[in-house]
Amino acid sequence: MAKSIRKYFVPACLAILVHLVIFSLFFVNFKSKPKPIQPVVQPEVIQATSLDESKVIEEVKQLQKIEQNKRLAEQQRQHQLEQQRIAEQKRINQLEQRRKQQLERIQQARHEQQKIDQAKKQEAEKLATLKQQQEKEKQRLAD
Repeated sequence: MAKSIRKYFVPACLAILVHLVIFSLFFVNFKSKPKPIQPVVQPEVIQATSLDESKVIEEVKQLQKIEQNKRLAEQQRQHQLEQQRIAEQKRINQLEQRRKQQLERIQQARHEQQKIDQAKKQEAEKLATLKQQQEKEKQRLAD
């Protein structure tokens, strides 16, 4: 008999445990917490007044005038910027023209200097040839 008790001891304990769990479930409350009832939101009451159509038209006209003034101011600003750009471009062109004129003057001066140097060189050569001729003439006279 002791052998049979040992043999069924573990299954008997498990059966008792399962029964205890099942009976305890009867006493546990599975109800979830009640959701709080949200109060009904009352729609916001808007107090409206009727508008006079002439006032609306007048307001629209004022807004249109403001918009037109903004456009005119922007056009004037762009026109001024364009005028400034044109003036700056003219100034740049004048400076460029002056630079070109100065460059031409420098080139002319160099060319003139080269002519003068060449003329001096030719004069020096002529003088050298004349001196040689005079030397030859002196030697010939001396002989």
